[in-house]
Amino acid sequence: MKTVPLLLLLLNYPEDWVKYYFEKQFYNGTDFVVSLTPTLRKPYLWNKLQETVGLKSNQLMFLNESREAKLHNGLSIPIYGPAGEAYVVSYASSQPNPDIEAHLPTLRTLAYQFYSAFGDLAGLEDIVPSIKLTSRELECLTWAAEGKSAWVTGEILSISHETVSTHLKHAMNKFGTTNKTIAIVKALRSGLISPNL
Repeated sequence: MKTVPLLLLLLNYPEDWVKYYFEKQFYNGTDFVVSLTPTLRKPYLWNKLQETVGLKSNQLMFLNESREAKLHNGLSIPIYGPAGEAYVVSYASSQPNPDIEAHLPTLRTLAYQFYSAFGDLAGLEDIVPSIKLTSRELECLTWAAEGKSAWVTGEILSISHETVSTHLKHAMNKFGTTNKTIAIVKALRSGLISPNL
């Protein structure tokens, strides 16, 4: 099995900030994205972390300094690989008050697609066995990958949200996980689903 390369990818971040980030070694405990991602399951907004999980003083300072560098209202999306490894895709806006939450389904789907492409480029091996999903399980997983809740998916498919949850549980069982996000990533990487962008 190949070793997962250590990769810190900073796209469209100001050059001065990137240089400062590495000079200060913020990746060693100060950058809350690096330290918190392995402990969180769901996407999180940086400006809500203080009220949800709490930040240390050095992490609050880091948040304020990133805002000064025009990295506003960031969003991080944790993704977990088939062997339990943790990845994260982060977005930040140069505008002070973007409505990132309104675009969360699209950003989440882009994050999964990036993760899938990264896995291909890095030569990561799938450990997903050959899995057969029913057409309803595929539909429910596809809408879940788009960020739709069981209730919304039920409305789209004209079935109850309980039935959607049951199909998702069956799909998760087939992938050997109780985590919906992991099931979605495995389904994406195995080519079973392809979300509509």
